Amino acid sequence: MNFFSEKQRIFKHLHGCLAPILAPILAPILAVGLIGCETYNAPPDVTLVQPAGGAFVQGQALTLRFSEAIDPSSLTISVWPTERGTRRIPLSQTVQALASSCTTSKTSCTAVGLSVNKNAETAEIMLDEEIGRPGIPMVLEVSDGLTDTQGNSTGVSRFFDFQLRPGEGTSDVDVEFDNGIYILSATVTKPMPAIITLVTDIKVLPSGELALVGVKGQPIGDAEKATRDPAEIEVTATEAGFAIFAKGRVLVQEDGKRLLETDAFDIVLPVLGMILRLNGVRLFADISHSTETGYDRINGTLTYENLTLINGTRETHVDGSSTALIADFVPVELRPAGHATVCGDLCGAVIGICNPPEDFPSETMCE
Repeated sequence: MNFFSEKQRIFKHLHGCLAPILAPILAPILAVGLIGCETYNAPPDVTLVQPAGGAFVQGQALTLRFSEAIDPSSLTISVWPTERGTRRIPLSQTVQALASSCTTSKTSCTAVGLSVNKNAETAEIMLDEEIGRPGIPMVLEVSDGLTDTQGNSTGVSRFFDFQLRPGEGTSDVDVEFDNGIYILSATVTKPMPAIITLVTDIKVLPSGELALVGVKGQPIGDAEKATRDPAEIEVTATEAGFAIFAKGRVLVQEDGKRLLETDAFDIVLPVLGMILRLNGVRLFADISHSTETGYDRINGTLTYENLTLINGTRETHVDGSSTALIADFVPVELRPAGHATVCGDLCGAVIGICNPPEDFPSETMCE
């Protein structure tokens, strides 16, 4: 037992009848060593503000919010491709920044505009047309060394997944899409790490109307928790299972690029005896044809307006954020048994949380 825990234990016993006698005597003795202690002044924290509707729109500024006023000269940002990842050590050692070490100096970066507001508690980021193209998943880095007005500095960089969506897409062309089962994967890090793996049936009509149903998948045996290999994933057919339902659309841009976006929905998933609820979830992603698999691949972001962790009667609320998502098509012969289908069994093998909306799917989706 250390000195401070011992001090607390002794003072608890002073609440009895001897407290009036012993407390004045022991207090000065137990206080020895406390002289000179200072309150810890934490360095500033930073968050990427999630916009209304969960989508960063092309041509609009991204906003950083600081936990306290900062020294504007200490703010340095970089923009990376999503392949970098959001961990301190890059997932790829060969990935290069799209814009590196940008500051409030106009000459530091030509592709990124960075400005700090007057009270130094927020900053705005404007991306040029080349970097700020819609549908491209990216990572924003706020470099270490961010300093408050008292000189307290961060020792590590902060990373944020983000993606821009277009203002609008074309609607006069038929949408092509590989309908079927996909393994969708994303990871939430706060307030506790949670890997989301969904065996997901996605159906898109030529009009662009989209519907999807996903059920929780889990690794088989000793497979990695974050595996996306369908041969290593099975549907969670226990009380820990859950299903999600979403509607949306696929937009086709003038250059032929296909962009997926969903309306808001919630994800409720059991985690270690607790309930993690992601509210106002939206998916925004680029759809591309994978030369590796010969099928469509979905690469983008999962955003949520806020998050609630429920532990018995206690609830912890966390502001919204975004995280990278990826989904790969699964050939028929590799599809995990017990998956759900948009135009069939909406729950599949799930016996946990499965509450299909009354209007899901739409009347036109399964005609």
